[in-house]
Amino acid sequence: MYILIFICVPAFIYVLIFICLQHISSSHDLRAGWVPLQQRQICTMPHVYGDALTDGMICAGSLDEGVDSCDGDSGGPLACLYNGAFTLYGITSWGQHCGYANKPGVYVKVAHYRKWIDDTFRKCILLTETSLTPIQKFYSGCSVFVTGGTGFLGTILIEKLLRSCSDLSTIYVLARNKKGKNLQSRIDELFDQSIFDRLKEEFPKFRHKVVAIGGDCGLPDLGISLQDRQMLINEVPEIRTCTKGYE
Repeated sequence: MYILIFICVPAFIYVLIFICLQHISSSHDLRAGWVPLQQRQICTMPHVYGDALTDGMICAGSLDEGVDSCDGDSGGPLACLYNGAFTLYGITSWGQHCGYANKPGVYVKVAHYRKWIDDTFRKCILLTETSLTPIQKFYSGCSVFVTGGTGFLGTILIEKLLRSCSDLSTIYVLARNKKGKNLQSRIDELFDQSIFDRLKEEFPKFRHKVVAIGGDCGLPDLGISLQDRQMLINEVPEIRTCTKGYE
């Protein structure tokens, strides 16, 4: 029988806890022991671990012979009791021998990798089909044609589609040459706006999904070339208009 116990993930800024719960044993039974969390300046002393301890590591255990993690414990939790709840502070990683003097156990410092953990979970959730909303499912693999995409509402729509519907195939944006700027320059200007900063951080490879289509809403057939018009008919099931005065 398996028992599931929930545990918190530490914040970026963590208050040091000096007594922690650590899974130990070389037996077939799950056991636990209390060990002290050592300060970094102690862990990096030459006779302890010196430069071998990186920023993403911590050490915990007595500097005298005592309770310690050992062979077979790798991946086990180093959990600190904080405000009535256990928080995963470390993950059993390595050490020299088991329970030797001046050789406490070495653990992955979870707080150091918190951003990476959050980003990875976020991406996994977005990629899980069962977690998709009806709108995300609708746009999955879909292409969209947007008019007025370089305006205020169009910019918001494009950012929202790219960030929330990561499986969306392509956004075709109607744009025209303006004030000596060609289509590519106008699209580059669009993504220079701060509204896209979060998107660039979470999904840096999104630019290829946005394709400029030359045209003008004030012209017959939107001023789109015959070739582009046929391509849109074949590939785009939905048109979003963000241009004032047009339906």
